[in-house]
Amino acid sequence: MDTQNALIQWKKSIGEYSRKALESAAEALSRLTGETVIVENASIDVINPDEAFYIVQSEAESFTVIRHSIDGKMAGDILLVISADQTNILIEHVVRHGALGTVSDEVRYSILGELGNVVSSSYITVMGDSFSILLLPTVPQMHSVTRPDGIEDLLGNGSRCYDYALMLANDFFVGDDRVRIYFIFLISQDSVELFSGELA
Repeated sequence: MDTQNALIQWKKSIGEYSRKALESAAEALSRLTGETVIVENASIDVINPDEAFYIVQSEAESFTVIRHSIDGKMAGDILLVISADQTNILIEHVVRHGALGTVSDEVRYSILGELGNVVSSSYITVMGDSFSILLLPTVPQMHSVTRPDGIEDLLGNGSRCYDYALMLANDFFVGDDRVRIYFIFLISQDSVELFSGELA
């Protein structure tokens, strides 16, 4: 199977599994925030990494990025990206639900880590199911980045090794608040060819 057809099939495969990932992520957010969480405006695309970064960074000045490197057969980098303002909205929901009162920066960082873990894990598990390949994520790293080029700077020279970005963009309505979350899986041509071979 050639690369273009493999990418089309890849996108289709992710589309079939993405609803499960979104439902799992929404349930996790609901448990942490104590709010009803609804998913809307879901989109999936396979694009050039630079285009993915441009789309994300055109929406805000600063972001929280949770990064997993993926080892194993389907190697790459996974980024969960939320604007800084909407990150604070999520944290405040968790603080109110837990009746935590005034919290320190350390506690806020811990809350963010838990939020990032449960959401990204939902995506990664379903992503592995869709590939029928075990994805082996590293321990997540949290970063605050600002545009322009904040995400590219975070990845450093490694960003040049990636040929494609699988990008899922979704709005999570947490109570009355909208939180847009981007899930970006960066992969190389070699990984696409591996996926092609699995489909052949």
